[in-house]
Amino acid sequence: MCRRLLPAAWPQHATWFSRTLAGVFAVGAALVFTAALSAATNTNQQPAPEIPGLGDPGKLTGLQISSGRQEGEIVLVGPDAREQLVVSGQYDSGQSRDLTDQVTYTVEPQGIIAIDATGLAVPLADGQATVSVTAKSGVTTRVTVTVKHFEDIPPINFPNQIVPIFTKLGCNGGGCHGKASGQNGFRLSLLGF
Repeated sequence: MCRRLLPAAWPQHATWFSRTLAGVFAVGAALVFTAALSAATNTNQQPAPEIPGLGDPGKLTGLQISSGRQEGEIVLVGPDAREQLVVSGQYDSGQSRDLTDQVTYTVEPQGIIAIDATGLAVPLADGQATVSVTAKSGVTTRVTVTVKHFEDIPPINFPNQIVPIFTKLGCNGGGCHGKASGQNGFRLSLLGF
C-alpha cells in the first residue's frame, strides 16, 4: 500500500538529493578551509584592532578595605550585627579592581568575629580583632574590628520585628487574629488600641 503512495521515480530523486547535499557540504568545507589557510599564510595583513577595555592592570601595589562606613575601625554592635568588607586592589597602572572574593581573610585572635570567603564579618563575642587580608601576590593589609554589646540582647521591637511576620503570613488580617474576637485566644487590634 505504501508503494502506491510513493512515485515510481522516488529512489532516483532520493539519490539525486543526497548527492547534491553532499556536494554542497564539500564545497562549503573547501571554502572554509581555503579562507583559514589564506588568513594563516597572509603576513601582510594589519594587526587585529585592540579590544577596548581596561587592559592589563599591571602589578598589584596595595589593598584597601572599605565597609561603607567611615574609614578606620569597624564596630559591630550587638549579636545581630553584620559587616560586609569590600577589598579593592590598587595597581601600578593606576587601576583599581574589586578583589573581595579573590583574597584570603584571617582573624587574630580567633573567637571575636567570624569572616567568610566573601568578606562578611559576623560577631562571636565582645572584644577587638584584627582582620588581615592577603592577595595571591602576597600583598597584605589589615583592619581592626571591634565587637560591643554582644551579650546584651536588645528588647524585641513589636512594630518592627513582629508585625512584619504577621503581615507576611496574613495573621493580622480580618480573617485571622485581626478579627474582633481574635482566634485561639489571641487577638490583634487592627486600629492600634
